[in-house]
Amino acid sequence: MTELSTPAAEAPARPSAPRRALRWITDRPRADGPLFRFPVFGLLALGIAAVATGIARTAIDELVRIAGGKTPTGSKRLLGERGVVQMQVAQAEAALESSRAWLRATVDEAWETARSTGAIPVAQRAALRLAATEATARATRAVDLMYDAGGGTSIYATSPLQRCFRDVHVVTQHAMVASSTYELTGRLLLGLETDSAML
Repeated sequence: MTELSTPAAEAPARPSAPRRALRWITDRPRADGPLFRFPVFGLLALGIAAVATGIARTAIDELVRIAGGKTPTGSKRLLGERGVVQMQVAQAEAALESSRAWLRATVDEAWETARSTGAIPVAQRAALRLAATEATARATRAVDLMYDAGGGTSIYATSPLQRCFRDVHVVTQHAMVASSTYELTGRLLLGLETDSAML
């Protein structure tokens, strides 16, 4: 009978663990400073929200580009001359920029707290998660508006709007910005007993 596994004595040595890897999400930081005082889950949510808002900015810019040169089938006017498209672009811009402003303000407040007191309290940790989740939701709404405004142009695999639509909806499925965050932060806002471990 043939031996299928390599005997332990002949097994290759395992490489040592990377020196700049996070072994476990609850590891304590090895450095000090405001950034290292931020909650891990909050930082993760902020990174995800940044991706979503970047996708939304791309979608708005792409729709503006298309609208300036596309004449929809059966129309004599450019896409950008349609009142509904003008409204959709304005709504998308407002959704994106208002949520980004709130996200930035929340991060600035948490940063100042971390810098001055050395710790971010539960209420601010919840605010970070809530602002990141809402920014992701509003960015998704902005992309949906641009995808709709683009009409048939949006559906092709070569269309950046199709890619934005697909990518932003993938982002919404991440646990750090999922709709369950609203329940978690809502419990805290209502003063109910809440497990804040994921904040």
